[in-house]
Amino acid sequence: MKIISLNVNNFGGKSPKPLLSKFRLPGGEYDFQTWNVEVDDWRISHRDAIERNVRAIAAYLSAYDVVFLHEVDTNCDSWRLLLETTKKSFAFELANGMRESDVRRGRKSISCVLIKKGLKYEMPLNNPWNSHRHIILDVGGVRLIGAHMSYSVSDWKILIGQFKEEKKKADDVLIIGDLNVYARDSDRREKFDALQKAGAVDLWLRQGEPDDTPTADTNCRIDYALASESLAERTRMEILHGVREEGCTDHSAVAVTI
Repeated sequence: MKIISLNVNNFGGKSPKPLLSKFRLPGGEYDFQTWNVEVDDWRISHRDAIERNVRAIAAYLSAYDVVFLHEVDTNCDSWRLLLETTKKSFAFELANGMRESDVRRGRKSISCVLIKKGLKYEMPLNNPWNSHRHIILDVGGVRLIGAHMSYSVSDWKILIGQFKEEKKKADDVLIIGDLNVYARDSDRREKFDALQKAGAVDLWLRQGEPDDTPTADTNCRIDYALASESLAERTRMEILHGVREEGCTDHSAVAVTI
């Protein structure tokens, strides 16, 4: 089984769409009206590039059995094009039992998973995240957690707890995704280390690869694959820079073969 995870940067290539955090008002609320206008302007100005990136990434991912995508923009042309270009080969799932109609309202940037048609899978109902950024999947007894971690320590506490819970149900557990952790003096790094102490093996380091291999334009390794010991023994990991080097996104893909 071949599994891949990629942060697609809303299919904007190297150009991120306007961040909501930049439109926070003094009272703590957000200026959604101005942000919505900025996002629409961004989509229009990047329309041709976004379409090209969707098609290129969809073709790149076609060789994989399970595909986790993060920062997928919804309620726009890129969303519809993604569904159209992958529907023949893949089943499509969202986190927490969400339906497509749930994420087409507003301007969300979500995570989703594509599963090759014919591959048997289950979507567990015990997803502890009240979020559209994390997906739990069971494929052939292997528990997969596709994660796009926020900067919140509480997000990491949930991930550590969920890894322990999944280990009670299955020997083989894989965490893969954009974990947004690098700096060794950060509270997130402390939680990342705690995750490893709980039994999650950093596959890249297990293979003897360097910790400073960049997976994003930040020149840091922030995308990871970690596995339970039983799974790590028979899993090979790759960091695939092609989509980033070709300008389709600002992240490299991380992939494992079990």
